[in-house]
Amino acid sequence: MTEDAGPTAMVRNAGLPFMEIKEGTWKGYSVRTHSHEELTLGFVEKGGSTITCNALEFKIKEGQSILIPPGMIHLCRPDDLNRYRFTMLYMDPFWFESAFKIETAKIKPRIRPMDHPAVEEKERFLAAFKTGSDPLDLESRAILFLGNFMSGGFGMKGLTPPLTGGRAELEAVRQYMDQNFSDQIQLDDLARISGMTKFSLLRRFKARYQLSPHAYLINKRIHLARQLLLEGNTVASTAVTCGFFDQSHFVKTFRQYVGITPMDYK
Repeated sequence: MTEDAGPTAMVRNAGLPFMEIKEGTWKGYSVRTHSHEELTLGFVEKGGSTITCNALEFKIKEGQSILIPPGMIHLCRPDDLNRYRFTMLYMDPFWFESAFKIETAKIKPRIRPMDHPAVEEKERFLAAFKTGSDPLDLESRAILFLGNFMSGGFGMKGLTPPLTGGRAELEAVRQYMDQNFSDQIQLDDLARISGMTKFSLLRRFKARYQLSPHAYLINKRIHLARQLLLEGNTVASTAVTCGFFDQSHFVKTFRQYVGITPMDYK
C-alpha cells in the first residue's frame, strides 16, 4: 500500500512487514537532528547532501548510498533544496540480524557509490517491493538484494556466506518443500529446517538446485496444476489446490511458465 503525502510517499507491503520505503524530495526529510529505530539504507536520486552522524560528517551525492545503523543520531542537510531527491529503506534490525547473523549495533555508518548494475539491482528490488504479494518471494528478494548490495559496496566481507556445504540440510529443505509445496511456506520455516541463516540458505539452495526456494515451489505447483487441468478440474479449483493466492495469480503464473493460459491448456 502507498500513502501519498505531496511529493513524498511511504511505501509498505503486507507481504514484507519488516521493511518500509520512503521516497521524496527535501519536503519529506526531517529537519531536526534525529535517529531511527530501524537500520537505514539511503539512496540519493538527485542532488547532494551533507549528513552528520554523531561526530562524523559525510558528503553524499547523486548515485551514492549511505548506511546508517539503528539509534545513530544524524542530520541531513541538502546542498540544494530544489534538486534534492532521495529513497530511504528502513529495516527492522531484529529481522536483519536473523537473516544475516550480523549485529546491527556493530555496523558503522558508511557511504558507497553505485555503478550501473547496482542501480539496476536497486530498482528491480524496489519494483518488486511495490508490486509483489508472495511473502516467500518478497523476503527472498529483499535478503538477496541486501546481501549482495551491502557486501559488494560497503565492504561488509563477513556478510557473504560460502556457496557450498550443508548438503544434507539442503536436501531436508527440498524434501520438506516436496511434501508441502501447496502450503504457504515461509522462509522462516526453511531456515529453521536447514539451521542456516536465511541469506546462506538462499545462496546455497540456488547453487545446488539452480532454482531459488520460491522458484522451486512454483515449479512444483505448475507441474501439479497441469495434471489437475488435464484431469478435468476447473481453473478455480486447481488454483486453490496448488496453493496460489487467487485465480488471477494462478493464471498469470501459469502463462509465464507454460506459455499459454490454463483454459487454453485444458
